[in-house]
Amino acid sequence: MYRLAALICFTLLPAPAALAGTAVIPEFAPAEFIHWGPGEKVVEDEFNGTIAEVADWDGDGVKDLLTGVYQNGAVYFYPNTGTNTNPQFDERFRLAADTGPITIPPQ
Repeated sequence: MYRLAALICFTLLPAPAALAGTAVIPEFAPAEFIHWGPGEKVVEDEFNGTIAEVADWDGDGVKDLLTGVYQNGAVYFYPNTGTNTNPQFDERFRLAADTGPITIPPQ
């Protein structure tokens, strides 16, 4: 299981072959926000306090996304309809129990 402090995706670019086996500073591609649905960002900005867990939450063999939002305590489930290497998050669901939406109070 992976814990993400922010939902910004980084891609590590491969080092040139001439540098293979030497200590180099990694080079990253520009960061991108993770999206769900028609262009909706999982995190609207880098300051909203969203924490995420990545795991196969629904047992279908691909890693899904579960987030908790600090401002309102909401917990959201984003099922991955793609693959582990090309995730696709088309919808989200606010988690609920018998008594209503699950809310985590701020600490």
